[in-house]
Amino acid sequence: MGKIEFVTLEKSDLERTMKQAVKEGVKLYKEEENRKKLYTINEVRLLLGKSHKKVSQMVKEGILKATANNLIPQQELDRYLMAQ
Repeated sequence: MGKIEFVTLEKSDLERTMKQAVKEGVKLYKEEENRKKLYTINEVRLLLGKSHKKVSQMVKEGILKATANNLIPQQELDRYLMAQ
């Protein structure tokens, strides 16, 4: 069986270390989610409460940026919503 070692930390050191670890974890999680999430025009239509035609027009006009396959990245949707 492995040997167990104990480390003694001051409360402030432990709090600082834990806060930093949580910040890093949240940052990595958000980056991963933003990279993975792409919405179809239909999904954006439902999220924004607009018609399919209106969302398509927003993409054509550059109001919403989309990929070549007309998928709208999460960060683009966030940008649009923050500007409203």
